[in-house]
Amino acid sequence: MSKPLTIGVDFDNTLVCYDKSVLALAKRNFSVSERFKSKSEVKSYITDFYGNFAWTKFQGELYGPGMEYAEPYENAVDTISELSSLGVKILILSHRSKHPYAGKKYDLHKFAKNWITKNLKFETQNTVKETSAFFFEDKAE
Repeated sequence: MSKPLTIGVDFDNTLVCYDKSVLALAKRNFSVSERFKSKSEVKSYITDFYGNFAWTKFQGELYGPGMEYAEPYENAVDTISELSSLGVKILILSHRSKHPYAGKKYDLHKFAKNWITKNLKFETQNTVKETSAFFFEDKAE
């Protein structure tokens, strides 16, 4: 009997789309206008006018409480569900520190796991359990 196929899927910016999160948080924290449409535009604005430290602190908010605005990318849940139904084991992999480098000391792993439980559902069934998510804090891992 052969082992089931296992696929590792990157978490941030592969499964999770932060478009709404970035804009919502930037509007709240920096009063950015509606003209910004992408993460890169918001990043440029913040770093140009407030500096790199402000962007680093903003990222802690984005990958912490800002996860409430994040959505799965289109077809991500359907694809994972289909693969799972075919017997493929799905693992979620993330290069994400436990806490932000600046700002409040949120547990970023907990926010990610909560997002998985809430958002990776197909017809009310979880397609991936939060215990199938692995967080690597440094490049060596």
